[in-house]
Amino acid sequence: GTRVRSQGGIVQVRSAGLELGLGLQWEPHPGVIIGLTGRSPGLELLTQIRATETDLDLTVSDGAADMLEFRPEDAETLDPAVTVLTTGRFNLSFGHRFARGWVAAELDLQLPRELEPLPRRRFVWNVRVGGRYEIDERLGIGAG
Repeated sequence: GTRVRSQGGIVQVRSAGLELGLGLQWEPHPGVIIGLTGRSPGLELLTQIRATETDLDLTVSDGAADMLEFRPEDAETLDPAVTVLTTGRFNLSFGHRFARGWVAAELDLQLPRELEPLPRRRFVWNVRVGGRYEIDERLGIGAG
């Protein structure tokens, strides 16, 4: 007879994590705003893995099935463990509002990451600048 064998599977991963943030904003002069934010490292606290596999074994001879085996298997694991996924991050911003618009600048600092098995990352910093000017009630222009 002819033997047919088939295997398949699906893996589903879910996780829950935690990241804390704190921010301060100060207006030392009307229209002038200074902000500072910080984020804690991102933690993965819990991982759930569900694996479903199917195995089909069939033997056919003379057009009829001689043997048929169908073996589904479903397994689920719950792993409570603390894993650091991201490093801390800090942000310093400055903004100025005026009668017809605003300008702002921001400095973003990301700490280096040297955690296995995640890819290494050096210290990263970014600067962003932008603004908006209202020409009249219906038209404004902005860039950033």
